[in-house]
Amino acid sequence: MPSWPCILSLRVAFFCVLFLRSVAGQSLTSNSVALSPAAYVTGNTPTSIAFSTTISGSGALSAGDTITITSQASGSAFAIWSSAPQSVTCTFTVGGADGGEFTGGFSASDTATFVATVQATKTVANSAAVVITCTSNLAALASTGTTVSFTFVSSQDTTPVASVAGWTTVARSVVSTSVTLSPASRIIGTSPTSVVFAMTTSGAGALAAADTITITSQASGSAFAVWSAATSVTCTFTVGGADGGEFTGGFATTDTATFVATVQATKSVAANTAVVLTCTSNLASLSPAGTTVTFSFVSTVDNTAVTGITGWTVIADSLSSNSVTLTPATYVTSTTPSSIAFATTISSTGALSAGDTITITAQASGSPTAIWAAAASVTCAFTVGGADGGEFTGGFTASDTATLVATVQATKSVANSAAVVFTCSSNIGALAATGTVVTFSFQSTVDSVAATAVTGWTTIADSLSSNSVTYSPATYGVGTTPTSITFATTISGSGALSAGNTITITSQSSGSPAAIWSAAASVTCTFTVGGADSGEFTGGFATSDTATFVATVQATKTVANSAAVVITCTSNFAAFAASGTTVTFSFTSTVDSVAATGVTGYTTTAGALSSNSVTLTSASLAAFTSPTSIAFATTISGSGALSAGNTITITSQASGSPAAIWSAAASVTCSFTVGGADGGEFTGGFATTDTATFVATVQATKSVANGAAVVITCTSNLAAIAAAGTTVTFGLISTTDNTPVSGVTGWTSLAPRLTSNSVTLSPASYTTGTTPSSIAFATTLSAAGALSAGNTITITSQSSGSPAAIWIVANAVTCTFTVGGADNGEFTNGFQATDTATFVATVQMAKTVANSAAVVITCTDNIAPLATVATTVTFSFVSTSDTTAYTSVTGWTTTPDSLVSNSVTLNPVAYGAGNTPTSITFATTLSPSGALIAGNTITVTSQASGSPAAIWSAAATVTCTFTVGGADNGEFTNGFSTSDTATFAAAVQAGKTVANSASLVFTCTSNLAAFASAGTTVMFTFASTIDSVAVSSVSGYTTTAGSMTSTSVSVSPALYNAGSTPTSITFSATTSASGALVAGHAITITSQATGIAPHSTAIWAAATSVTCTSTVGGTNNNEFAGGFSAPDTSTFQAVVAASKTVANSAAVVITCTDNLGVFTTAASTITFSFMSTVDNTLASGVTGWTTTAAGAGSDPTTRFGNVESEFQLPPNVLTTLVASPDLIVKGSVFEGGGSYEQWFNRIVLIPPEDDRYLEIKIKPDLHLQNMTTLPKSEFRSLDIHMGYGQYSSHNVAGKVSVGYNIPTHFLEHQIVMRTLRRSFVQVATIGKFHRECADIAGRSMHIYICSSPASEYYGNLHHLALKYAHLDIMFMDIVDVKTLAGVLPELWGVQPMTEKTRSYVKKVTDLTKTDAEANVAGSAFVGGVSIQDSLKACSAHNGTALSAQDTARACSTQNETGIVLSV
Repeated sequence: MPSWPCILSLRVAFFCVLFLRSVAGQSLTSNSVALSPAAYVTGNTPTSIAFSTTISGSGALSAGDTITITSQASGSAFAIWSSAPQSVTCTFTVGGADGGEFTGGFSASDTATFVATVQATKTVANSAAVVITCTSNLAALASTGTTVSFTFVSSQDTTPVASVAGWTTVARSVVSTSVTLSPASRIIGTSPTSVVFAMTTSGAGALAAADTITITSQASGSAFAVWSAATSVTCTFTVGGADGGEFTGGFATTDTATFVATVQATKSVAANTAVVLTCTSNLASLSPAGTTVTFSFVSTVDNTAVTGITGWTVIADSLSSNSVTLTPATYVTSTTPSSIAFATTISSTGALSAGDTITITAQASGSPTAIWAAAASVTCAFTVGGADGGEFTGGFTASDTATLVATVQATKSVANSAAVVFTCSSNIGALAATGTVVTFSFQSTVDSVAATAVTGWTTIADSLSSNSVTYSPATYGVGTTPTSITFATTISGSGALSAGNTITITSQSSGSPAAIWSAAASVTCTFTVGGADSGEFTGGFATSDTATFVATVQATKTVANSAAVVITCTSNFAAFAASGTTVTFSFTSTVDSVAATGVTGYTTTAGALSSNSVTLTSASLAAFTSPTSIAFATTISGSGALSAGNTITITSQASGSPAAIWSAAASVTCSFTVGGADGGEFTGGFATTDTATFVATVQATKSVANGAAVVITCTSNLAAIAAAGTTVTFGLISTTDNTPVSGVTGWTSLAPRLTSNSVTLSPASYTTGTTPSSIAFATTLSAAGALSAGNTITITSQSSGSPAAIWIVANAVTCTFTVGGADNGEFTNGFQATDTATFVATVQMAKTVANSAAVVITCTDNIAPLATVATTVTFSFVSTSDTTAYTSVTGWTTTPDSLVSNSVTLNPVAYGAGNTPTSITFATTLSPSGALIAGNTITVTSQASGSPAAIWSAAATVTCTFTVGGADNGEFTNGFSTSDTATFAAAVQAGKTVANSASLVFTCTSNLAAFASAGTTVMFTFASTIDSVAVSSVSGYTTTAGSMTSTSVSVSPALYNAGSTPTSITFSATTSASGALVAGHAITITSQATGIAPHSTAIWAAATSVTCTSTVGGTNNNEFAGGFSAPDTSTFQAVVAASKTVANSAAVVITCTDNLGVFTTAASTITFSFMSTVDNTLASGVTGWTTTAAGAGSDPTTRFGNVESEFQLPPNVLTTLVASPDLIVKGSVFEGGGSYEQWFNRIVLIPPEDDRYLEIKIKPDLHLQNMTTLPKSEFRSLDIHMGYGQYSSHNVAGKVSVGYNIPTHFLEHQIVMRTLRRSFVQVATIGKFHRECADIAGRSMHIYICSSPASEYYGNLHHLALKYAHLDIMFMDIVDVKTLAGVLPELWGVQPMTEKTRSYVKKVTDLTKTDAEANVAGSAFVGGVSIQDSLKACSAHNGTALSAQDTARACSTQNETGIVLSV
C-alpha cells in the first residue's frame, strides 16, 4: 500500500482506486495437490495428479485468464511433467460441475509449470472452487528424498501462494519382512529344521527373470553364519499364495551369511506380491549362547535394503522340573530332617557322560546356607528315568555345607531329557534359625545355565498343638461355677519334656488376663500322657495367679515328643464373669517355646429364662370382658435347673405399674407341661401373691432340668380385661435364672366393637355405572354389645378418606334381615339412608339383639349406580353399644365396562390357507353404560400367537353393512376403516348415537386379506371408546390347508321327486389360491344324506366311468379329458389328464349326463363335500337337494327375472292375471286335496273392448277318461271355446276343434294350437294324453297356455298327476312390461302391489341366475312345478326367447308345420 494520499478529484481518485487494487492483489486459497497412487516411490510414474484451489472473493476469471501452478524442490523449479511445451489431458469441476470453463485448456509450458486457461465465452466466478485432475504427460518420481512443493497463482489473484505441500519421494524396498525359525527353542548347539523368509515386493518392485532377492544375516554388526556352507539350498516357496515356478531350483548361499533367491528364466514376480521362502537344508547349528541374529532384505529392483529384521537369540539350556522335598516337612528350627530329596530333568541337549556332575547349592538371603553337617560324602539313593542304573552310585559329596555334587560314574551316562531323583539320608544338618528361607540352584556340567530360586523351605519355631479347653457343665451362666475344666494338648515333634519342665496355660479376655481360678494355689487335677497316667505330673498342678495354670513334670519323669497330654482339674474355680465375657487361652511349654494362642474357651451368658410368651384366650380383647384362660411359656436356662421349693415368678405391668390381671391373691387352677409332659413338678403349686403377681413353685422331691421348656395354662381367678387401650406386658424370673426378663408382650385391650363385618354386592361385577340389585351387610355384636329398642347399627361408606355415595337419596331403604339366622322382627322397617353414604338399622320397639348375635341385613332399593372407574369403597361399622367403629371393611373397587356377546363369523367357513373370505361379520353388545356418541368407535383387532394378525389387505376404508338393535339407522354409515392390516374400526357418524346395551352386527365385504398359512389360529379383541376394557381372546378361526371354494351342485330338472331320475348333474368349484392341480391330481366329490339310512346317499347308478363335460376358467381345454368316474355310488372323481394342469383359483364346472341314480327316499336331504389332491381340507356341507314325496301338492308359482312368487287365489273365481293394452288374461284355480293345493284349470282371453273371448280349459278328470273314445277332431287334454259378447253372458259360444284356425281378427292376435314333442321336453304327455299348447302372439305379448300334468305326483299316486292336470302360462315376450296391470305384474314387482294382491302372496324367493331355468330374458311364467319343462320346450338353451319359427317347430302339431307368427 503506498503511503501517499490520493488526490480527491474524481478522475484522480478513480486512478488511485485502480492503482491501489493492483497493488493490494488477491490470492488463490484452499490450495492442495494430491498424487495417485500416493506411494511416492522413486522411479514410479503417478497415474494422476489433482490440483484444488478456490478463486478469491474478487478474483473472478474471464476468457483467456489462467491459473498457473509451478513445482519446486530445494528452492528451484522441479520437473514433474515429461515434456514441454505439451498439452495435458485433464478433467475438471468448477463449483462441483464441469461447465466447459477449461475444456482443452491445459498445458505444461515447461516441465515444472502447468497452466489452465479459461476458454472463450467462459468465466469462473468469484470464490469458485476449482478441481483439476490430470492424467497425461506425468514424469517419473525423482530420486529418493526429493521434497516437491507447489506455487499457485491466477491472472486475477496475482499474489502467488507458495509452498503448497506436494510429496517427498521414498526409496524402494521390500515390505512386510519376517524370519521364522523352526523349532523356536533357539537352544545352543541345536540345528534348526527350517527357516522361513517372508516379504512383499514394493509397488514398483516387480522382478523379472534373473532378478534376485538377497537375505543377509548379521550379529553385533557383522555378518553371522546361519548356513553350513556356500552351496545350493533346498527351499519351497509361494508367490501370491501359490508356487508358479518363479524360483524353482534358484536357491543358494554365496557364503555362510548370505542367501540368494533367483527368479528363473521366463518367470517374473509382480509388484506388491507376497513371497514366502521355506528352506530346509544347509542350516548351521545354533551358537554361541546369547547371540542375537538379525537380517537384511534387498531385491535387484527394490534396491534399498530393509535392515534389522528380527531373527532370534541363541540361548543356553538348563536343568528343568527342579524340586526339593524335606522329610519330615515340619521345618521346625533346630530339628534335623531324616531325608532330603532333589528332583531334576536333564535338558534335551544336556546328556551327561562319565565325570560330568550335577551341582545343587542351598542359599538363604542371597548367600550359601548350611544344610549339610560337614563337607563329606553323602549317602543318597537315586533313580534315572525311574530306575537305578548305577549312574551315580557312590558319587554324592557335600563339597561344603551348602553344596551337593553328584558325579556320573565311570562308563556311565545320563541321557538327554532324563528325569533324575536323588534322596539323601546322611550328613544332613539341623534346620537353621526360625524364619530362614532356603532356596536352591541346580546346574550340570552340560546344562551350564543355572536354574535358580528353586523352592526349599522356611524354618519355623515349634509349639504345642491340638490344643483345646472344655468346661463342665458347658452352660457358662453368669455367676455359676463350673465343676471341671479339661485342657488337652500335644507335645511337638521336638518338644519332649524332662523333669522340671512345665506346660503353662493362660486365660485372656479382651487382651487382658481373665480370672478363671479362685486364687493362686495348688489345683486338684487328673491327667493322661499318651492315654495313661504314668505319674508324669502327679501333684504338679498349681495356679501362679488367677489367670495362669502350670503343670510341672515330676522328678525322674519325662514326656516324649508328640505325646498327647490331657489334664482335668476340679478345684479352685472362680464363678463365671459378667455376661458376654469371652475367654480364650494360650498354651506353651518349656521346650515348645512358641505360644499357641487364641485357643477357644467360652463366652459367659446371663442366667435368664428364655423363649418367653404370654397368650390370652379372649373373643375380642374387648375392655371389661373376661378371658377364658392365660398361658405362660418359658424355657429354663442352661444353668437354671430348679429344685424343690424353687419358683418361677411372672408379673404383669401396664404403663410401668403393676397391672391387675388376677381377681385376687389366691390359689390358681393351672395345667402345665415340663419338656412336653406333666411330671408333677408344679402340681398344686400355682398362686397369685397379688393381682399382678403369679408364682409357680416346684413341689417336694421334684426338679426342673436345665433347658427345660415349661408351659403353664391357667383358667381361674382371671380378672376382666382392663379399660380400652391398656397395654399389658410381663416380666419373668426364676429362683435360679435370677436375671429378670421384662417387656414380654401380652396384649392391648380394645374398646367393644362389632366383629365379623362384611359387605357383599350383587351382582359382584362392580362395573362403573351399573346399579347393584342388592347389598348385604353382615356383622356380629360384641360379647357386651347387646342392643335394645331404639339402639342402632350404623354403616358408613368411604372412598379415599371421604364419604362415598352408595345410596340414591336420604330415604327409607327396603331390606330383609336375620338375627342369629332368623327374622324375629328386631329391625322390621327400621332401615334408613340418613345421607347417601350412611345406613342406619334401628332396633324396633320391644325388641332386643343379644350379645354376640350375628346380624345380616340385605337391602334391595335406593341403591345408587356404581361410581367412576377404580373407585375403591370401604365401610365402617359401629353400634350404639359397640361404640368403637370397625373401619376399613372391604367393599369393592369399580371396574370399567367392556363389550359383551362378542363373536366373529367368516363366510365361507372353510378357512383354507390362501383363500380369501367373501365377508366377515363382527357381533358385539354394548355394556349397560357403554352408549356411544358421534366420533366414538368400536375397535376390533386380530392376533395370532400374541402378535397382530393381518386379516385386511391394507389400511383403507372398508365396505360394511350393519345393524344396531336389528336395524340400520345410519349410525355407522361409511364409518368403517382399517388403520392397519390387523385393526378394524367402526366410527359413529355425526348426529348419531348408539344406546346402552345395543346389539351391533357389522358385515364387511371388502379389503379382506387371504387366509394365512395353515394352522394359524386367529383370535380377536373388542373394545369401544366407552367400554374401554378390551375383551380379548374372542374366538376367530384356525386356518386349514387350502380348500375348494364357491362350491355348488345342481341337477336338471330341479324337481327332486323321490323315484325320479335327473337328466344331468353339475358340480361347480374353485381351486384355492394355493390349490393348483397337475396331471394325476383329482377332484373328489362325495354325497352325504341326513334323515335316511346311510346306504341311501347314492347319487350314481353304479361304480363306473361317467360321461361329463367340463370347463376350467370358462373354457374346455380337455384338462380332465374323460377322466370322470364314480368309484362308488356316493363318490365322484375327476382326474387331471396327462400333461394338463388346473391353475390356482380356477373355476371348474363339470356337468355329467349318465350313470345318474334315482332320487332317494322322500325327505332325504343330500349334501356334498369337495376336496382335491392339493386342497386337502374338505369343503363340506355343500347344498344339494331335499327329495319330495309322491303326492306333494303345490300352489301356483310365478317367476319374473330372478324373483319367484308362490301365491293362492280364491278357488273357481275368475281373476285378472294380466291386462295389456290389447289383451286381458284372466284365470281361475281349483283345489286338489285341500286349500294348500291349487292349479289353474281355466284361462280366458278378452280384448279391451270386452266384446268377445277365448276360453281355454283343462279337460276335467283325465284319470277317468278313455283316450280312445275321444273324437279325432277333439283336443286330447284341452277344451277351447270362443264366443262374442261378455264372457259372463256366454253368448254365441262355440267349441274349437283340432285343425280349426282361429282368425287373427278375432282377438287381434295370431293364435295357433300346438302339441308338445318329446324331443324338446322330458314330459310330453299327461298319462296317455298329449300335452297341448295355445301359442298366442300380439302387439304387446307372446304367450303360451299349455296343459300340464301334476308332476309332483308319481308312483302309486300317478293317477293324481292326471286328476290334477292343469294349465301353465308362459309369457315368452313382453314388449313393455310397465304397460301391464293385474295380479301378475304386481307379483312381478313392476306395478305397486294392492292389499288384495298382497293377501294372495305366500312366499317370495330371490333366485340366482346360475341355473339356465332361472331366467329367460324378457319372459315370465305362471303355473305349477312342471312349468319349467314347458318353458324349456319353448326357449333356446341359452335362455333367450325363441323366434316364431323355433316356436312353431317346438310346439307344432302333426298336421301343421312352421306357421310363422309375427310378434
